[in-house]
Amino acid sequence: MPVPDPSTVPSDIDRILFDAGEHVRAGRIAAAEVGFRRVLSALPDHVDALRQLARIANARGDRDDAVILFSRAAKAEPQNVGALAELGVTYRDAERFDAARYTLERAASLSAGKNPSIRLLLANTLELDARPELALLHYVRAMYEARDARRWMDPRDAVPDATHLIAHAARFVATQRRAWFERALPAASARLDRIDAALAMHLGEREPALDDPRQQAGLFYVPGLATAPVPDAHLAWLEEAAVSLALLGDEIDSCLAASPSEAGATRLAMYLRGNVQYEARRHARRLLTLLDSLPLARIPNLAPDIDIVALDAGSGLAHHRGRMNSRCVAIVHLDGGAVDAIVGGERHTLSAGAHLMLDPSFGVEYRNASASGARLALLDVWHPDLAADERQALSAFIVAAVDFDTRLEELA
Repeated sequence: MPVPDPSTVPSDIDRILFDAGEHVRAGRIAAAEVGFRRVLSALPDHVDALRQLARIANARGDRDDAVILFSRAAKAEPQNVGALAELGVTYRDAERFDAARYTLERAASLSAGKNPSIRLLLANTLELDARPELALLHYVRAMYEARDARRWMDPRDAVPDATHLIAHAARFVATQRRAWFERALPAASARLDRIDAALAMHLGEREPALDDPRQQAGLFYVPGLATAPVPDAHLAWLEEAAVSLALLGDEIDSCLAASPSEAGATRLAMYLRGNVQYEARRHARRLLTLLDSLPLARIPNLAPDIDIVALDAGSGLAHHRGRMNSRCVAIVHLDGGAVDAIVGGERHTLSAGAHLMLDPSFGVEYRNASASGARLALLDVWHPDLAADERQALSAFIVAAVDFDTRLEELA
């Protein structure tokens, strides 16, 4: 910023600014403009005078002049959130949406969540520019920022008032979030009442209603499933898998040997969120071939989770992963002493070679009370009461939810 020649700056500059501001408040716009321009003639980068003149230009519909003046103010003070926000809104009102988005993104970034109203203006700009998905993300992020800051406006920043957009944002989010998920459904999907109810609870359109008070809601709780800590299901493939797994002890040994142990329990993730882990690729090719052939819960980059667990005598392990009631845990006791699986307050004892399916929404804990070690395989499977089309729709919703949260985190 050029340093003004002190000899050209009026000694009563503060009085000139004050009087010009009083003229604005009294509606004497012409007199106010004269005062602000007098300030600029001596101090060309005076940000307050530039912004005041830009507002006057906006009021008379001269968007081009307003853009020039706000741009000068933003250039004079690049960290001035208010100047950037006003410039962005002026671009928006002039339907120069790309410039508006760029400028409001800078203002929102500088605000760092302290002035959520700026992100409201950015979201509104994207909505007007016919970009509803990105607008939705910014509206939601603005609501989160307002919740965290406990306010919409930061009184320290002179930014455009966006409070008129708050109610609109809530309505937009309510309709567009549902549309986000419905777009994820495969074409020609039938209406599925239980899955639609799960979506309604996820979106807050319906109060959560658990079928059993011992359950935890988890992501996309599906009401109306045959609910029990141990679902009543006989899976022939699980019996066959238990036999096959027992024959792969050498690969299981190699995997567990490469895994750290903590408090008497060693837990190796073969698959994590649907992705094969390094130690599994390195030590367990035949085991992976077997696992790939099983009808597990498969969602791209999200499921299945498959663990091999070794429990020393007297040790235990809490199972916290995947507490959705739509996905169960199939346990195969590979070898060793008897292990108790405690789910929903119920105790089920498994000996070597046994298998069982549990609903982890009830909470699961494994305890080895025997005098020898024991090894388990934990497999992520769909709840047996879910039909194939329900699984497909639920998978689409889960992928859409994770995509939404990921994109929300990535916003500038």
